[in-house]
Amino acid sequence: MQARSPFQPNAVSRRRSGPKQSRTERRERFERRELGRQSPEPGVENRFGIKLQTAVDKALARLAVPHRSIDYRDDYARDERVELVLLNDERTEAIAEVQFTLRRGIRGKIEDFLRAAIVRPLRDVPRFYLEIEDHIGLSLKPMAERIAHAIRDLLDAIGDWSRRAEPGNAIGVALVFDHHQETKFFPLRLAKSLGSRARHMLESLFAPPAPAAPEPVPEPPAADEPKPVVARRPAVAANHGPIQRFHAMLNRIHTGFDPHPVPAYASNQTRHPLRMPFRR
Repeated sequence: MQARSPFQPNAVSRRRSGPKQSRTERRERFERRELGRQSPEPGVENRFGIKLQTAVDKALARLAVPHRSIDYRDDYARDERVELVLLNDERTEAIAEVQFTLRRGIRGKIEDFLRAAIVRPLRDVPRFYLEIEDHIGLSLKPMAERIAHAIRDLLDAIGDWSRRAEPGNAIGVALVFDHHQETKFFPLRLAKSLGSRARHMLESLFAPPAPAAPEPVPEPPAADEPKPVVARRPAVAANHGPIQRFHAMLNRIHTGFDPHPVPAYASNQTRHPLRMPFRR
């Protein structure tokens, strides 16, 4: 009897993964994609994600979608975790911000994205976190075309997706590219994919503690009323350690003979502290 696998994927994972594919065809597709990713020019950036961002920028320009692409070396891209800003028709205001990734379920990246979305001063503009799943093995340009069309479709239905916004007006979406099918959109619950410690940290950022109420200022007494006399209490040392007790003993004034001194052995006796020692 074959042992059952301990990992049982849920319904969403099965829907996103699609039907089982041939391993040979999958290997051949990925080999062709790796050949397409190789750059013949030595000075061009070799990382596929950066080249994909440039290709998506060109594809959106061909589709006449108003946008602004942010370079990965820009401070705004590093601090705000944003790669693409979608603009209105007049190109004066931002209507959405996008970050897309080819990796799935990276907790550190999702945590940084949510933190940047929460701590920003104005959260009116929604931010999309796109996870791209390629089940076909697309090369650079076909993948960029499909991502651009998917972003345009998201922009057309931005009102429906805004209902799924999480803290910081962040929206998670998974784009799945499969065989002979249209691009499938699956909503992601970004905060749920994080650990409990990261969720508590983000909740504390989103709802900071209320500031303490200011202390009331006492009203000054009238001119004809006498000022109240406040009795001064002797200052009490906060720490009553052995050094403080030793200084207090040196500064204490001797008032006379103590008729009932505490025996020296009484501090160490536990059973009969006041009993005189004796020998048999």
